Amino acid sequence: YFATAGPTDRRLVLAQNASTTIVLAVFDANSQPVSLQGKSLRFVAHDDEGDVLWQLDDCTVGGDDQNEVTITSDPATNLVVGNHHYRLWNLTDDDLLAAGKLSVRLAPQGSDQ
Repeated sequence: YFATAGPTDRRLVLAQNASTTIVLAVFDANSQPVSLQGKSLRFVAHDDEGDVLWQLDDCTVGGDDQNEVTITSDPATNLVVGNHHYRLWNLTDDDLLAAGKLSVRLAPQGSDQ
């Protein structure tokens, strides 16, 4: 599987102290959309040692092909500023759907990105 978040190299950017939404579109090796309808998904942000910094279990699935996953952070998420990693798991089928780098940038308290 692979996922795309637009014109990036699987690097996601979230803002500390802000509401941020990212949509990942999941495709198979033949560039065909992977339907995630009815699947339990988990987004995990972790540091270089594998320690979990943030976990989201209520990812929203949508899009015409049900292959778009929406990840939303809010100011209460308490993200740690720095360069980290992420993984998107399909818990229903025990599949890793996406992995990459996650940058958390400083944003003023209560701002939106």
